[in-house]
Amino acid sequence: MKGKRTKPERRALRLEWIEAGSLAAHPDNWRRHPPEQAAAFKALLGEVGWAGALLYNARTKRIIDGHLRAKSVPPATPMPVLVGDWTEEQERTILATLDPLAAMATVDADALDSLLAEVDLSVPGLAGLAAGLDAMVDRLEAADDRAANAEARVTAGPGAAKTHGPAVAERYLVVVECDTEKQQAALFRRLKKDGLRCRIETS
Repeated sequence: MKGKRTKPERRALRLEWIEAGSLAAHPDNWRRHPPEQAAAFKALLGEVGWAGALLYNARTKRIIDGHLRAKSVPPATPMPVLVGDWTEEQERTILATLDPLAAMATVDADALDSLLAEVDLSVPGLAGLAAGLDAMVDRLEAADDRAANAEARVTAGPGAAKTHGPAVAERYLVVVECDTEKQQAALFRRLKKDGLRCRIETS
């Protein structure tokens, strides 16, 4: 018979400012950070400063979360770090589940679109992030349209007039060529604030 599993101890987290170069990366870290993500992080750090803390295990002396942040700044840079104390088994569990757990959250496309309309992402280096967020909204809205069309077909029933595929709303497009990434990002944000659905493309 398996032994009774004991509840993990409740250990307090403490916030410390620690130099980036003194924090050891976790050898089992599975996250990979492409150049555009690193560029977006540096741009955001320059705009708003630190808006989150790394997660660090004092027992093993390893980073659990925040590897990109630690390697994106000079080694002598003080960084906000949440320091905890976990066993290696608990550390592996946190490492494996922290990001996937956050990814389980669903997105309200309308709420995100409204928020983005109030946020200025025209800072150099954030065009890729803005495009990715806008693409996410487009995918969610397209999925909602497909679901609505499917529901309409089901509601109509078998006796309804047949159509050649789902209903497609008319779209009116305007293509604007920009000379620089900064100009492109600024125009994108202005159009979003005007309530227009738009996306960034680079050719």
